[in-house]
Amino acid sequence: MKIIKLLAFFVFVMIAALQFSCGSDDNSNVDGDTSDGDVIDGDTDGDVDDNPYAGMGPYVALVSLENGSFIGLMESLEKRNYTNSDAYEVGGSLWFIIRDGIVWVYPKWGTGENEVKRFEIKNNKLFPLDSFFFPAGAGPTRILFVDDTTAYVSLSQIGQVAKFNPQTLEIGKTYYLSEYAFDDDDPETPEDKNPDPTSLLIRDGKLFVALSQNSTQMTSHPGLSVAIIDLETEKVEKVIEDKDTDFSWTGLQGIEDSMFMDENGDIYIHVVGNWGFTASSMGGFVRIKAGETEFDADYALRLEDLKIDGGDGYADYIYRPYYGGNGIVYASVNVPSLASNPPDYVNDKPIVMVAIDVWSKTVETLPFPASNAYAATIIADNGFALAGLSTNDGNGLYTYDIENKKVSEEPAVWTQGWLTCFQKVD
Repeated sequence: MKIIKLLAFFVFVMIAALQFSCGSDDNSNVDGDTSDGDVIDGDTDGDVDDNPYAGMGPYVALVSLENGSFIGLMESLEKRNYTNSDAYEVGGSLWFIIRDGIVWVYPKWGTGENEVKRFEIKNNKLFPLDSFFFPAGAGPTRILFVDDTTAYVSLSQIGQVAKFNPQTLEIGKTYYLSEYAFDDDDPETPEDKNPDPTSLLIRDGKLFVALSQNSTQMTSHPGLSVAIIDLETEKVEKVIEDKDTDFSWTGLQGIEDSMFMDENGDIYIHVVGNWGFTASSMGGFVRIKAGETEFDADYALRLEDLKIDGGDGYADYIYRPYYGGNGIVYASVNVPSLASNPPDYVNDKPIVMVAIDVWSKTVETLPFPASNAYAATIIADNGFALAGLSTNDGNGLYTYDIENKKVSEEPAVWTQGWLTCFQKVD
């Protein structure tokens, strides 16, 4: 059953969290550090007047620590140290989403847990609100809000997408997608009828649902798969597939911009590529053009075609994409040549931050220090790229001035653990 198919990468996150100790005494340069640009001198004496981050925030931060994951509010970037003293434990969660001052925290992926914990932001503080329980074993991994009374959720562990009311928490129409599982054709998994719905996006009255089509702990079936639901008729209109490709694992659980629409109305879909565990599986981006409901046969952004600074220059998967606008996706990528053999998921620093131009299919390596994969989150805000990193200098939120191409020489904010997920409060 898919409930017990724990993706090894996320299992490693929780195992590593149990081994974690805050900070590091090693102040040497990071192996594979791609920094070659200028650095930003952040405020170190508490004087806001010379702080380049004055007025930025608040943010919701999810930090992994030795005894679990904790979610809290980072009021601004003007304080140099962020602790978990006012944060709340959320088990093994890796992701959350914010809507109208409410933080929805997804359960640990791959376990079949069905509880989404909710917190409320009031007076620049975070408070527990309640919990929303989806059907047993559901594994909710992506919520898409439409308006105050309508939202959709991917129930990845049971192969469904459900409509619900985010005010009353009542579940409405449910779409059953088991018949679209690639596993139907796999004699090794005859009982597995789950196509694994992940990313969600609405365009032109249609709900696009990425289907990752997982097969084992670390892999998915080869090919691309997206279900398209007509929201007026409330029926699955079609499922588009491409099995004659080396792309695999369509969309990623929990990551909002794993499927996004650009300013031209084109939909871009993040393809994971089996986390680099199978050489025959490719990651990158594919596209569905504006007004179309088929994959764009003339577009494919393949990771093997992008040269990343550091190591041998080859990245085997994109982890956390964030769409910054004008075709630019900020993301963390894994460069396997920067890891040891066998990999040390805690101490290796194979993660490099990049800006991918999906329009021109080019990449710029950002001069952040390299990180392990447990603090590899990145967003853009107020002219800065903000990256949660775990480097040889410690754990925290580093910044990159996008216009001036300057990176902070140390974290703008030190964190008490791995900064696993980070979002701006609008």
